[in-house]
Amino acid sequence: MDIGCGSGNVTKEILLPALGSAAQIIGTDISKNMIEYAKKTFNDEKRLQFEVLDIQTKSLPEKYICEFDHVFSSHTLQWCNNIRQALTNIYEMLRYNGTTLLYIIASHNVYDVLNTLIHDIRFAQYAPDNMKTIAPFQNRSNARNELTELLQSIGFKVHHCSLREATSSGKPEIFLSESC
Repeated sequence: MDIGCGSGNVTKEILLPALGSAAQIIGTDISKNMIEYAKKTFNDEKRLQFEVLDIQTKSLPEKYICEFDHVFSSHTLQWCNNIRQALTNIYEMLRYNGTTLLYIIASHNVYDVLNTLIHDIRFAQYAPDNMKTIAPFQNRSNARNELTELLQSIGFKVHHCSLREATSSGKPEIFLSESC
């Protein structure tokens, strides 16, 4: 499963080939418009499905529980208001000995800008409620350890967790190869 698949490009062009010819992937996103776009764009690929899912839901659909060998998420979880619930759902989706690869932007200047705007009375009325608690690791001095402890408290066995400074070229294939 690819959580926060957006347009489906990374799901189709990066993840699907990396998993081999027998792999099937469900791409999920909170945005109905993104899922409709992905379905329309990649409807010829029978190994792909796209479905609307809010990974923060407190009632994870039964069809997802213990169903996946691998769960991926890139550039999504930092937008979650309830990171613990999102990670708990990911854990519940995994089969025994399943793996997850998560790329979370821990800290970025854009979150400071958004935070300033959200708390400025001139702009606060325009900010959606779900933007008021984004980027749970923003400006945290020990983000890596906090994330590791959170993952372990949920039940994950953490094999690797790193915090890296990075810039992105904007091309997913370059970004992913540089991140791993």
